[in-house]
This record gives sequence, C-alpha cells and structure tokens, in this order.
Amino acid sequence: MSRAIPPPEHLDYLQQIGVDIHSPTLAAPRSAVPAASPAPSPAPVAVAASVARPAASPRPAAVVASPASVRRPVAKRPRPRHLPSWWSIVEWAVGILVVAAAIVILVMFLMARGVLAQEAPTPAVSPTPTTPTPEEQPAVQKRPTSKPQKAKGPSAKRRDADQGEPPAEAKVEKPATGSPSVEAPAAPTPPPAPGPPMTPAPPATVAAHGAASSPSAGTEPVREEEHPPRSPRPARGSPTGLETVIGIAFLSGLGYYTWDRRRIGSRLGRLEAALLGEAASPVAPAPLPAAEDAAPIRLPAPTALLNAESPEAALGALIAETKRRGLATLPRAATRRWGAGVASITGPVRKENQDAAIIFEVDSTAVLIVADGLGGLPHGREAARVAVGAAALSAAEALSGSAGAVPHPELVAEQALLESAAALCRQARSSGWVESRDGFRTTLICVVATPSTYGYCYLGDGGGVVVRSGGALEEFLVPQKADGIANVVAGSLGPVLQGTPVVGKLPRRAGDSLFVGTDGVFDKVADGFAASVVRLLSAHDGDARTVASVVVSDFASAKEGSIYVCDDNMTFAILCTPSPGDAAAAVTIPRAHVSRR
Repeated sequence: MSRAIPPPEHLDYLQQIGVDIHSPTLAAPRSAVPAASPAPSPAPVAVAASVARPAASPRPAAVVASPASVRRPVAKRPRPRHLPSWWSIVEWAVGILVVAAAIVILVMFLMARGVLAQEAPTPAVSPTPTTPTPEEQPAVQKRPTSKPQKAKGPSAKRRDADQGEPPAEAKVEKPATGSPSVEAPAAPTPPPAPGPPMTPAPPATVAAHGAASSPSAGTEPVREEEHPPRSPRPARGSPTGLETVIGIAFLSGLGYYTWDRRRIGSRLGRLEAALLGEAASPVAPAPLPAAEDAAPIRLPAPTALLNAESPEAALGALIAETKRRGLATLPRAATRRWGAGVASITGPVRKENQDAAIIFEVDSTAVLIVADGLGGLPHGREAARVAVGAAALSAAEALSGSAGAVPHPELVAEQALLESAAALCRQARSSGWVESRDGFRTTLICVVATPSTYGYCYLGDGGGVVVRSGGALEEFLVPQKADGIANVVAGSLGPVLQGTPVVGKLPRRAGDSLFVGTDGVFDKVADGFAASVVRLLSAHDGDARTVASVVVSDFASAKEGSIYVCDDNMTFAILCTPSPGDAAAAVTIPRAHVSRR
C-alpha cells in the first residue's frame, strides 16, 4: 500500500528531530531505532509527546518510496525579519565600494612600486674588472698591504717571485694588523723548502680570485668586504614611495573638495557668476567716491526696505535709503489722480500675504513692481519682499542720474530684475536655503514707464494689459506656467534663477491705462474686466489707489454659493496716462466679470 509523500514542512520537521530525509525510506530516528529492526519503534511517540504534537495526526513509522519520487524541498534562504526589503541593495552597494577601494589601493601600490623601481640606483661599475683574464693577471696582482699610499709594493713582490726567493718572515707577519685573528698562528710558520721559483704565486692568485669566499687569503679582500662600493644616493628632491602615496591621496581629496565647491557654487551663485559677474558676498557699506566720474559702489539694500509689509512702507524705506546714499534725484509717491496706485490684500482663504508691490516716480518716469511669493513652498513672503526692495532700489539708482531722459526703459526694468535675483541669491546663501524644498522663490514683474514708452521685464506668472483710449487691449504678459498645471509656474527667482526673463517695450499714449496684477486676480477675470476698470477709474475721477482697492475687495468677496472664488493673495496695480476729455459713467465691476478659470 502506497502512502502520500509528506509535504516540505513535514520534511523540515523530520530533519529537525533527526530523521534522514535523503534516504529512499524515511525511517525513524537513528538514535531510537536499531538499524536491523524493520518494525516501527515507539520512539516517534515519545518524540511526539516531548514536542507536544497533536495525538490526532500521528507520524507514520516509515514511508516506502523510490529515490526518484522523493523531491527535496528547494527553499530560498529566508531574509531575517528585522532587515528591510532594501537591505540587499545596501549589501550590493557596500560590495561595490569595497571592490572599488581595493582597486584604487592596488593602483596606488603599483604606482608606488613603479616609482620605487625608477628610483632604485644602478650598481656602480668598478674601474678594475672583478675577475681578470689570465692574460691580465700579472698586471693586476698586488701585494696585500694596510697602507694604500704605498703603490710600489706589488712590483717588489713580483721581483722577489721572479728571483725565486720565498717571502721573509717579517714580511709575512707585517700585514697581520688588518687581518683576522685566525691568521696569527700561521704567520711564524717556517718557509717551505727551496723549490721552483713560482711556488708562492698560487696562494697570491687564489687570494686575488677568492677574496669574497676566503677571508684568510689576505688583508686586501677583507678590507674590500668591510667597505663595499657605495651606490650613488638619489637626489635630495626626489620623492620616495611613501611620499608618492601620500601625494596621490592628498591630490584626490583636493580634487573632490574643488569639485564639491564648484557644484555648490553653481547652485547658489549661478546668476551672479554667469549674468552679473559680481562677487558672491555682499559688499560692505562704504562712502561714495569723491570723483564725479567714478562708478557708483553697489551697496546692499537695508533691512527695512527688504522687509516692508505694505507698498506704503516699502516706499518710505526706499526714500530713506536713497537719501542716505545721496542720490541726485529722490523717488517720490506717484500722482494719485490719473497717476498710479496699488492695493494688496491677503484674501479670505490664505493666512498670510505673500505678495509685495511698490509704485513710485523719479522725475517723469514711473516705476511699478509686483512680486508673488510661491505659496506651495516656505519663505515665499520673504522672497517677494526682498525681490521688490532690491528691484526698486536698482531702478531708483538707475533713474537718479538720467536727468529725465531714459531712452531704453526696458533695460532699466531688466537690470532691476537681475539685481533682485542677485539679492535673493545672497540672502538664500546667508540663510542656508540652498535646496529646492527650502523654497524662498517668487515671481517678479517690473514696469518702467517714461512719457513715451512702457519698458517691462517679468519672470513667472501674473497678468499685464494696456487699455488704449479707443478701447483696444494689448496684453504684454504671458504667464509662464507649466504645461497643463494651472498652479505651477515655469519661471521664478530664488536661490537659483529658473526660467528666462521676458523683456520688451510698448509705446505709451495719452489716455492709456496699464493694469498689472498677480495670478490671484488675473486667473479669475473674464472678458470685459479691463473695460470695467477703466469706467471705474472715470467714476472715481482717476483715483488709481481707490480703484485698485475696490477691485481687490470685490474679488475677495466674490462667492459661488458658499465657496470663495478667489482663494489666493490678490495684488492689483494701475498706471494711468491722463488725457483731457476722458469721462465715463460711474459703474461697478459686474459679478459676471469675476469667474473661475
């Protein structure tokens, strides 16, 4: 009778209790059942009782199955429960880093070995050959002597050898001063019997040829071993292997530090380095130069100007700062009747007003600046105020020495935008706001209007339109928004400039009305809005500030049922060009002109 094969979890349990699951027959534990007994043993019952197995499912004593039918469970190595799922990625990364470090160390070691091999001195060539040829032996045989200044010794020995006289006892004992102590008893040995005249020559020859192997051959070979020829030392300035390794490590660290500094600098000071070419750190306040033709020194904007809470406060701080700097022509408040006005409110939904604006005049040129801090990121209010203050100060300085003649107002507006971008970069760097999540970004609209030209420069969203005296509309501001996303802008100022500023100009004529505002207003307007504002100006006798306040208040109170239509900060600015005879009936902005876009 065949039985079913236990599932893998049962096999794991059998292996834990000592059953050999790899055998053709699953037997009982080896410790409990003898090898010769085929009958089941009660040992499994005892084991089951010890591990508290249920009595209803007893384990079979033996299962007869063929080796091919028994499938070994293939289980993957379980991951410890305390390790997260991404731990394998960390292991791979650590392994790659270890391999890379090993390769770098190996390369450095090989380079060091190569330097050492190049620095190894070559052995000096002795002027006399070490093993002279038989033809040269008579010429190089020298008598061993302890005094190198006596050069005639070898000739005397050679003369004695030619005559066949053996060396005297005194001559044998004399060089014993520099010889080892083992030669002392050999000195007084009597000379051998007279024989052939060349008998003493072989010992001298052996001493000359075997000086390195036999220390008792003579005094000169021993002195050569004690004072071997010295190899030339390397030059004083040549590096060693350790110095080379230290130099490579130092240069690697220096290269990484330079790269990191450049990377951080490109994030923070890209605008100043690429566009302005100025130093990243602000210039300390200093008195103006005495010479009239000297270039003016750029001074940082004061804190009061960069943190003004309202257009009126910003204008007061601007006038005080220009007076302190001693500008030739100070800015003043714009003409209220048929002049310019601005209004900015928080709105019924937002908790703080992240918009900023300012309007002023220098001689006959009007300047209008509006900024909208990005509400989805932190520090939007601070960014808008810094941008407006820096741009206003730049325009006031540029128009102060113009004597009423400004041929290119669009360049003044562009320079004001770039100055505000530089101020934002410096402020972000000093505050440590370098990442995208730190925010500190804003849009900016700058308009410089001479009696004959509107010059403008903007970056970001918002709205700008010119209403001619005949009722024609000319929109000069196209919002820079992301494709398909209404609340995301494609250009803004901040720690790094994003997007491309738009610069342009329009002719200014009598009877014109220029309207500029943030997206909180222009994203909700409908057709006929500009004409209604013109009629409202005529009804209020050209009081631009009052009309701007009426517009933003009407937008803030507009509802659809119980929901406010405008859920953002609202800033609206008006710049009028007076024209005699323009009058219209007093009207209010219809509700139909306030729509949700």
